[in-house]
Amino acid sequence: MSMSEENLIYDWNLVQDSSSPKAPPRLIDHTLASARLTSWLEMPDLEGQKALLSQLERLGLHHLCLGSWCDSNVRKLVETARELEIQGWAEAPPGPLPKAPLGAYLSHRHKNWRDRAQQVNGPVALVIQDISRRAPGEIASLLGELRDTPITSVCLSDDGGRATPAGTARMVHFVADALERLELSLEIEWSGRNDRGLALANALSAWRAGAGALHCAFFALGEGCGLVATEQLLVNLSLAGSVKRELRALAEVSRELAQTLGIEIYPNLPVIGVDAFRTGTGVHAAAILKAQKKGHEWLADLIYSGVPAAQFGFHQIVEIGPMAGASNVHYWLEQQGQTAEPDLVQAILARAKNSMKVLRDEEIREVIASQAGQ
Repeated sequence: MSMSEENLIYDWNLVQDSSSPKAPPRLIDHTLASARLTSWLEMPDLEGQKALLSQLERLGLHHLCLGSWCDSNVRKLVETARELEIQGWAEAPPGPLPKAPLGAYLSHRHKNWRDRAQQVNGPVALVIQDISRRAPGEIASLLGELRDTPITSVCLSDDGGRATPAGTARMVHFVADALERLELSLEIEWSGRNDRGLALANALSAWRAGAGALHCAFFALGEGCGLVATEQLLVNLSLAGSVKRELRALAEVSRELAQTLGIEIYPNLPVIGVDAFRTGTGVHAAAILKAQKKGHEWLADLIYSGVPAAQFGFHQIVEIGPMAGASNVHYWLEQQGQTAEPDLVQAILARAKNSMKVLRDEEIREVIASQAGQ
């Protein structure tokens, strides 16, 4: 039997993911727009915001919601967005609309949304807000008003994060069927909040049900509990085989975005947290080390992780603590270019077993220095 992922790891997800649409969804990233609505962030100056655009573009994110038409900085970002071949979008509040070629999001709650749609110099999406609380008849009636308007897409917005994956699928299917009956060829977008911790599941459910675009923001930024995290959406779409572009820049881009916005990434945050690919357990370390010694880096990445770290610019980290075994120490010493002498390995293990927590690198070096002085 060949040493391959298909032969060694049975993937129960393939049955579900085989029903995924062939076309990947457009990801409409709201990191900049969401940052403007968050009081505890350090919003960068205009040059810093332009740098954010470049960082997002590195991941192939070419559809960005930049904020509100009212913000002068948003209008100034238009030229930078165009240079990067980014489709900029903005939320259009009541009042005059500038003539910059941006896409616009219009709320269905504005009584004159039909007239305002005519003023937009670019694609325009009608946002049906609080979609998960609206009756089918009300939604169908609103969709019927889209005929003979310049609306290019319909954004289903679950403002309160009330939807579940099953409910999300039903809403998208309903809207898709209604648009087909009306003979309206409009894209369906999904924008869901994370109040119930279901934003990622809902977004994937919306895509599988027919939504062509998903709204997201790095670090799940946004009002309330935020939108689905862009980094998590990218990873899951990539693992499902939908997003096929290179994503090894995800690690670096995440760090740069966090630094620019003054965000501290929680250590246990999926994928981008410093603990995401970290283990201090002996049996885990032994398996990782064995796979690496056999030259199977891909297996070392997957044997105790649901995400292949290297595919997204990360790597496995093995620590030494109370649950460690000799393999943990061997791995750490090899990573540091140190020879794993038996006495040194035992001395480090003894220090770890008497500790209440994982040893810091400085503590391990203290043991190494102590052994060297004997």
